[in-house]
Amino acid sequence: MRTRSGYDPALLAVVDACAPADQADRLKRFRREHPEVEIIRNAPWEATIPEPDGERTIVRWELRELLDRLDELLDAC
Repeated sequence: MRTRSGYDPALLAVVDACAPADQADRLKRFRREHPEVEIIRNAPWEATIPEPDGERTIVRWELRELLDRLDELLDAC
């Protein structure tokens, strides 16, 4: 469920709880720095990045790999 500021905090807490312990803080920090990027766990981890002509979806089995890829993409912008 989306709220005015993004996504339902209860839903984000559930996804954060699915994060490996060593990546949970990194996921929270990433969300604070990039509120426009939606990250969910739907079997693999998925991130949706808004783009001018639509959106880009990145899928990785490991959260660490997803966050690494997102850092690469967003740092290049």
